Order: sequence, then C-alpha cells, then structure tokens
Amino acid sequence: MKINLSKNEIDKLFDIDESNRVYSEFILDYLKYAKVIAKEYKKDLLDTTIKFFEINPETLNYFKPFNMKENFNKLDINEFINNPYNKNIKLDNITDGDYKFELLSYDPYEGFLYKDISNLSNHIEQTSIGYFDEEYKYIALSSNDDIWMLITPHEINTMKDAVNKAYGNVITFGLGLGYFAYMCSIKDNVKSVTIIEKDKNIIELFNKHILPQFKCKDKITIIESDAIEYLKRKSFDYDYAFVDLWRDIDDGLPLYVLTNKLALRHPKTTFDYWIEDSMIAVLKRCLINIIYNNIYNEEIFDDNYYYYLLSKFNDALKDYKIDTVSDINKLLSKEFIKNLICQK
Repeated sequence: MKINLSKNEIDKLFDIDESNRVYSEFILDYLKYAKVIAKEYKKDLLDTTIKFFEINPETLNYFKPFNMKENFNKLDINEFINNPYNKNIKLDNITDGDYKFELLSYDPYEGFLYKDISNLSNHIEQTSIGYFDEEYKYIALSSNDDIWMLITPHEINTMKDAVNKAYGNVITFGLGLGYFAYMCSIKDNVKSVTIIEKDKNIIELFNKHILPQFKCKDKITIIESDAIEYLKRKSFDYDYAFVDLWRDIDDGLPLYVLTNKLALRHPKTTFDYWIEDSMIAVLKRCLINIIYNNIYNEEIFDDNYYYYLLSKFNDALKDYKIDTVSDINKLLSKEFIKNLICQK
C-alpha cells in the first residue's frame, strides 16, 4: 500500500477507530450488567449507566463522536408484541427430549442490542441499545440449559430489511426458529420459501411444533443439507437468498467471507446476510489496521482469523494508492470491502 497522506490525516482516522473500539467494549460491558443497572434506574438510564461504571471524563472523551443519548432508545413494546410471528406462533413451556421452548424476559429498563451496527459518516459506528418501560417476554429454545435460539427485538429488527426485500422464490440458509421463513411466507409477492438446514433435530422440532402454526405452510420446503455444500452448486433457481448461519460476529466472520465468495456462483440470485453491517464494521477495522501498519511499519502477526484477513488484505492491497481522503473513503466503503473479500 502506498500512502501519500500526512500522518495527521491518518491519525484522525485512527482516533475514530479507537473511539469505535472503546465504545464497543463499553456496550459489551453494559450488556453484562443491564439487569443490575435497570434495578438502579432512577431518572436517566444513560446517566445511571455512566455512574454505575464510574466512567471518568477521560474515557468520556472517547465517546465524543457518538450522540450517546440517541444510542439509548425506549422502544414501543406494542410493535414487537404485535409482530405477526409473535402473535401467531406460540411456543412457551414445551419440552421435547433435550430441547425446551420457553419464554424469557427483559426487565423494565433492561437494555439490549436491538439493531445492527450503523456505519455513519466519517466512519463512526453507532451501536444502539433499546429498552422497554415494562417487562417484555420473548421465545427461546434451549438444550441442556444452553440457549440456542431466540426471537428478540434484535432478531426482528436485523431481519426486517431482508424480509421486506424478499420476493418470488426465496431460499434461506439456516432455519433457526423459522422467523425469517414465516415472515416471508405471509408476503403476497413470495411464491415459495426453501430452507437449507443441516441439523436434523432442529428440522424435526420445527416440523413438529412450529410449521403447523404457519398460515402459509404450503409455501415452505426444507432441505436437509450443509449450507456451504449447497452453495457450492454451480447454479440454482431462486430470486432472493438470505444467509443466517452464525450466532454473532466472532463465529460468523469466516462464514460471511466464504458465503460471499460462493454467492458469485449464483449471479441470478440477490443475496443478503444477517448482521452484515456489523461484519463490514469489523472488516473496516482490519483495513484501518493495515493503513496503520503501513504508516508506522508494524508487523502483522498472530494465528487467528482476524490476522489471517489482515495478511490477506495487505497482500491484495500492496499496489493500492492513498493520495486523498477520498481514497480512504473508497477503501473503507461497503462495496469495495465486499469485492475485496471475494478475491482469491
């Protein structure tokens, strides 16, 4: 990578990246203690949170790029209670072998993630916390006391755009509790929904307890198959595809990169990916690290997947030139990053 910008210009980018990282860690810490903080809530949830963590002014300086009050949002509980899936699919207190469907809950004023990361101007990441002013119950599937799947406001919100975009013959990779499949199946412009799922037990649970409650169950087809192997086919005939094979960013990033590459085999199908903007945010951080390494001559070393990406991107961008801030913005754009991860 050939960088002809001043270190001062580059340092501005590093400062934003560092703020994103510190704020992200703050959000993760907050979520660990959200129930405790909710019980201490008096007047202002954000103020209570800052006092709970005893956040000093120096740390708050990292948060200056963010409008923190906009990141803590009281939500309309009726929007989620009246969601079609929540209204029509009843799964509370059902035990089947090692599996159990139950209702878990958020306490009043207990914060939770409810959106994907938003990538704002100047590369600022916005991580939004939502809360209700009364108890909210949501469906969960557990096995041996380990929570496997949830239908929380976060799942509902992060699938909303994909549900709205789905049309024609739809394929989804990953069954879960059937939320995406249900929401697509009730759309008039969706002809069929094909689900690719490799876990036989999850398929059996779905067919026994969930599918009979679908209004448009005749649109649903389940194929027991590994998603990656299915995507390796030379072609298939679907209009829209949604990939949801991961629990979070940590286990999802390698699969996100791989499925983007495999999607190129199916140019007639429109692909979307669950929590894609969060994946892009992590990949942007990798690219910012590469800029930093090139400016300050630091070596890339380690053996985890993030460092594998750093090394891979560094090689792919060895001839990339950064002469202006516009060159940085292009490098860190979603379109550029998606093209980059699809290179061999």
